[in-house]
Amino acid sequence: MTSCTEESLVLQREKLQKQLQEQRKLIEKQLLNRVEGNDIYPRSVTMRFLSKRPELVVKILSEMVSLIVGVRLFRLLGTLLALVKILKPSLINEPKRLPAPL
Repeated sequence: MTSCTEESLVLQREKLQKQLQEQRKLIEKQLLNRVEGNDIYPRSVTMRFLSKRPELVVKILSEMVSLIVGVRLFRLLGTLLALVKILKPSLINEPKRLPAPL
């Protein structure tokens, strides 16, 4: 009786080992397919755009920076022009000083 039970346990163990090996192969295959099929990573549309088109991202960022600098420069020039308009009448209409008598 003991030998029959032992054989049955050995067969069960072998069967489970075989199932485990098959599962491991299946999992490995699924993981390899996931890594190779990079379509699902990254999930975010923004990150896909950033990672797949870096040259376009650099161009967009440089355009944004130049736009911001341009807006600041425009504001600075506008401020300077306003100051000149404010100060111009006082500089032009400044009374001429006569030289001090000798």
